Amino acid sequence: MTNQSKALQVVIGDPRVQAFMHPEIDERFPLQVNLPEGVGVEAFAGIDLGVPSVFLKRGTAPDPARANLIVSMLELDNADGTVKFSLPIEGLVGSAQMRLENGSWVVKSMQLVEQ
Repeated sequence: MTNQSKALQVVIGDPRVQAFMHPEIDERFPLQVNLPEGVGVEAFAGIDLGVPSVFLKRGTAPDPARANLIVSMLELDNADGTVKFSLPIEGLVGSAQMRLENGSWVVKSMQLVEQ
């Protein structure tokens, strides 16, 4: 796993975000994940986001009947990071500030807004 995939897994796996996933609504899944420009899909193979998911290759149109997670920013440096995302089916926009502690990414703060 890469640092980017680990950080995304921590953010999307956070209970505050998982509350919006609604795994009981089968027809929404698999969750379609769109990554930001310059982030390769290959690095995310096999990560667990807490719900069935598929990472879409750049330019692949999502199925409008399914949940679509748009990751607009996934920037990490040596010890800090920012993940910005939206889940349009729920009207959710989120931003998480990350910190690398003892080799693991942790959420230091998270802002979630329902639009």
